[in-house]
Amino acid sequence: MTIGNTPSATATATLSVNTSGTAVKGLDFDITTNGNFTSPSQSLSFPAGSMASQPFTIRVYDDASVNGTRSFALAFTVNNGGGNAVAGDGKPNFSFTIKDNDVAPVPTGFTGTGSLGGTSMSTGQAPLDGRIASQRTQFLYKASELTAAGIPAGALTGIGLRIATKNTIRAFTNMNIKIGTASVNYLIDAATTQGSGMTVVKSLASYNTTSGWNDFTFDTPYIWDGITNLVVEICYDHGSTAAGDGQDVVYYYGDGGTTSQGNTFFQNGVNCSQALSSVNGFTSGVKPSARFSYGVAATVVQTALNSSVQQYLGPNADVYFYDQVNGQLMARIQNLNALTTAVHRWSSTARALAPASSGTTIR
Repeated sequence: MTIGNTPSATATATLSVNTSGTAVKGLDFDITTNGNFTSPSQSLSFPAGSMASQPFTIRVYDDASVNGTRSFALAFTVNNGGGNAVAGDGKPNFSFTIKDNDVAPVPTGFTGTGSLGGTSMSTGQAPLDGRIASQRTQFLYKASELTAAGIPAGALTGIGLRIATKNTIRAFTNMNIKIGTASVNYLIDAATTQGSGMTVVKSLASYNTTSGWNDFTFDTPYIWDGITNLVVEICYDHGSTAAGDGQDVVYYYGDGGTTSQGNTFFQNGVNCSQALSSVNGFTSGVKPSARFSYGVAATVVQTALNSSVQQYLGPNADVYFYDQVNGQLMARIQNLNALTTAVHRWSSTARALAPASSGTTIR
């Protein structure tokens, strides 16, 4: 926390948690200003005559409950100690979001594919040009397009691009596919907007394209919230140019943008880790036709003996126990009251629950 000017007397800021949040203090998170979570403090002291910022620490607990995204907000009050310090109104609250990393078992038949665009137009300029040393291309798919294609919120597991004519000779090397988001509907609209939170979902040391659909199964599924526009980036680095090579002609389509609105931009001569500086783009919302794979394979139930795992059961927790070696489902245990229980271990040998010997909670 910062202070705008030196206070004339020692001032104290006291943190408070907004009770309207979905995250629960003491269960999902804790806060301390003194670095001690056994005897925590909520107060920060700003000495007279000093503008030094004061730290506080947030601890997030990693439980095994499937409870979705949770959030909380911090506010604060100020005791000026008789001096001139007052609470600022520029940033009176601090919002914190905790994303869930636990999943419920997946039933059979949850996977599928949704296609966008067609074969009405094509170009070889991007994203697959074998002649140049390196290239980065970003293109945006609107949430409304994804939903209309039948793609649900949840795990995206792959993307396919359709090549009309294969002209490249050499393989694409040091190739990455990234996915992020954008709050805008057009990456090019008076200004150029890059995707935010770009995450690598596929890395390929070498890839040879083929005519027709080229499908890329993600190394790590991307979790789409169902409401945010997606930005896809394809980048690669050959290390050198090849004037005698060619460009793969990729099918594109327009999403209804005007002649000043674009949803694809690219820059030659930059690799996956280099910054974009001077990009080229297409107008009228033109972007590659694509198909997204979604969902994950059905959860397999553990049948082998001699597997065990332990998890903390918090108040009203609903916990799935998965084999830590192969991810197979072992059991589901639900705490039916608001009391905190000890660590529990599920063993596929004993087929029963038993308290852990230490009694220490795992978070």
